[in-house]
Amino acid sequence: MENYESIWKHIFDENFKNIKPNTAIHGKFESEQYFIEYKQYIKESLEFRDDINVMAEKYIDEIKYLYPGKSLVGIHIRRGDFINNLEFNRDTYYERNLLSYIGYCSEKYFKEDENVFLIFTGGSHDNINTDDITWCKTYLPKWRNVHFCEENREIIDFAILAKCEHTILTSKSTFGWWASYLNKNKDKKIYVPRHSIGPKIYNPDSFWSEEFIQVTLSTSD
Repeated sequence: MENYESIWKHIFDENFKNIKPNTAIHGKFESEQYFIEYKQYIKESLEFRDDINVMAEKYIDEIKYLYPGKSLVGIHIRRGDFINNLEFNRDTYYERNLLSYIGYCSEKYFKEDENVFLIFTGGSHDNINTDDITWCKTYLPKWRNVHFCEENREIIDFAILAKCEHTILTSKSTFGWWASYLNKNKDKKIYVPRHSIGPKIYNPDSFWSEEFIQVTLSTSD
């Protein structure tokens, strides 16, 4: 049996197309190009269980009742293990850029009186017992319409994020990437940082889905 090891650094390896049968495949395949031809099949096949769907829809209905006529904009924030990594968070560099990026996207792309911002912090390593939501409540912009999702299991938050009308992703998080990718709203807008404000995104055009809108912010170059 032959072995194949993927190229890292968020890029599609053209040699992947030439893999022979009975090959053991290893590595990280962090590019939509690895499965682009099966994209529609994957999106149709990856469905939430009925009980998860019911809980997510119920939560969304409650938010829409509190904020009638508003579109839901999900913002996924990953702190967790990121904030303790001195490689990119020395002197709170990551957190400062995180706030700049969120402020930029929310102000440029969304009218505050037409939207409600839903804040999610799921999917972070070492996320249990962190103060992520407390940090968000303290430092995020003081929007009039904002809701902090803090009472659900992660899979429920994942489903809710996937059902938002629009999304702002702040890092190369698997949680945020897949929730956005599985979003079935036809008019959705998914905003992502072209130059990561956390761990480096080596090849953003390969890493981010072609559906996502890459945002360039000078502080994250």
